[in-house]
Amino acid sequence: MKTGNKLWIDVLIVVGMMAVVILLCQPIGRKWNETQKSMYIGEEGEYTVDPDSYFYIRIAKEYTEKGFSSIRLFYHSEEDELKTPLHVGETQKMPVLISAMAAFIWYALSFFGIHVGIYGLCLRLASFILACFVIPLYLFLKKRVSIPATVFGTLFVVLGIPFFRHSAYGFFDTDAFVGLFGIIIVLSFLECVLASDKKKQILYG
Repeated sequence: MKTGNKLWIDVLIVVGMMAVVILLCQPIGRKWNETQKSMYIGEEGEYTVDPDSYFYIRIAKEYTEKGFSSIRLFYHSEEDELKTPLHVGETQKMPVLISAMAAFIWYALSFFGIHVGIYGLCLRLASFILACFVIPLYLFLKKRVSIPATVFGTLFVVLGIPFFRHSAYGFFDTDAFVGLFGIIIVLSFLECVLASDKKKQILYG
């Protein structure tokens, strides 16, 4: 098979797996009591997966309500009950990169007359970022195992970490993010060490 054809097949497989990840990463919901409903319900009438997810979505919504200049990468509040389970410590500061990114996108879309709900936008952004981890995992596995095993292994790792943790979104869950990010770092380091070509070593490094 020609190299060009192989490249297109790889691209189609990667795009297909990314689409699967994005489609499967939907709010799976849970049973809520009335108190939880009032705390965790989204602005579009959907329940968020857990308190962590709600926290990031809520901050993103605040950024869209208070204006573009209110966007910060770290959120600070002295009185925030939802921060207790997040173990933020005495500083009461929490990195909210996804919230800030979602707010930036929301303002950009609004500038062009495209109005979307920040709730859905925040979740879709998180699922897209999670899907991007398909790329390095696929490239690592395809050199070592068959294509079916590569596809299965890639999806298992990318989807397995968030779905077996307490959030359906790996990037909303700090523990899941650290686990998945750690795997990518280790695999990139291995590729850097094992690659025979100097340019590939620099790329993986």
